[in-house]
Amino acid sequence: MLFYQIKQNFHALKLSDLFILNMLSILIPNYGHNIKKLVEDILVQIKQVSFSVEIIVGDDGSEEAVFIENLKSENLPAVRFIRQEKSVGRSAIRNLLAENALYPYMLFIDSDAEVRNPSFLKNYYNELKNANVIVGGTAYPEDPPSDAALLLRWKYGKKREESPASVRSVKPWAAFSGFNFLIERDLFQSIKFDEEIADYGHEDTFLGYQLMKKNIPVKHIDNPLIHTGLDNAGYFLEKTRKGVEGLWKLYAKTGFDPEFSRDNQLLQSLEKIMKLKMKGVIALKFRIFRKLLEKNLTGENPSILFFQLYKLGYLCTKVKK
Repeated sequence: MLFYQIKQNFHALKLSDLFILNMLSILIPNYGHNIKKLVEDILVQIKQVSFSVEIIVGDDGSEEAVFIENLKSENLPAVRFIRQEKSVGRSAIRNLLAENALYPYMLFIDSDAEVRNPSFLKNYYNELKNANVIVGGTAYPEDPPSDAALLLRWKYGKKREESPASVRSVKPWAAFSGFNFLIERDLFQSIKFDEEIADYGHEDTFLGYQLMKKNIPVKHIDNPLIHTGLDNAGYFLEKTRKGVEGLWKLYAKTGFDPEFSRDNQLLQSLEKIMKLKMKGVIALKFRIFRKLLEKNLTGENPSILFFQLYKLGYLCTKVKK
């Protein structure tokens, strides 16, 4: 595996409280984002807590200019970098970060996140006695983006990904998200992200499934990060198609385990269509109306209903079962 690790620069904040819950590794996988502000905002909070924290940024083959700009953060206390010269994918870079974590608890934060809650780290720390897997949640800016090309991603995030802990807790494993979660290191090492999932989407779906199969509780709290990295609609649709294909491969990998599909709306819809022997019809209609759907989804008033139909229709074209 090609990577190099830049010199370590650790900063122990307070060592007086040598309790098992006093050390945290913050892991930030990154591909192409400027992480300077995110790191600086986290460092502000580190100075206010009574436990030791390290930050590790895992660069997954970003362009040289982006990496060099981000590398300036390496001079900040508690920060170190790991770089992959070529991208290894979303799962592998997260696993690599975990392998390099020093502390017993790990907080995974996606690089296109923004910290707005001044008690973000404290909120996680206060829950450590209650759970070994904690999901903080995802939020989106209240105002829609001025660029119409970003509206689909924003609308979908607000509608489907921004949920309070009370809602997520109803189906805790299905609601697991890799965007912003804390996990005990040894537990993570016993499952890890599936590295066969290299493209966009559903590596966290599968990790949630693994936690469910092992009957490991997932606690949801209201401690969201703001997802600021909105993709333009065309790119988001491309990633969505890859995610749909990946979801089906994962479903097949489980041996079509009904526990995997039980809480997944897309797979549940597909199962109903297949029972009605309508998969071929839906696939044909998708091919006919695909361009019209894409015109709406990339336009100024994208419909989330059309987006759901788009995913279902595309899945029907890929399923050979």
